[in-house]
Amino acid sequence: MDGPYELNILPADDRVSTVLGVRRGTESIETVFRKTVILNDLIIELLKTSRQLLAFIRKAEVWDADCENLEATIKNLKLLREPL
Repeated sequence: MDGPYELNILPADDRVSTVLGVRRGTESIETVFRKTVILNDLIIELLKTSRQLLAFIRKAEVWDADCENLEATIKNLKLLREPL
């Protein structure tokens, strides 16, 4: 989705990643925040936040192709995380 920020996730090892919040549209890269996180916790929170965002967008009736793509990605990730 478009917006003034992007989230970069850099794996440190199998369990831990560094998350960088970067401001878009500036000549130099401006890091807004840097945080080390447990990867599984990050995935859970990203999925939860994405679902909340999509619910808000649907209620506001401003759904677009980016929303369709995000919703499909969430469904695919959910399938990948479910045990067989």
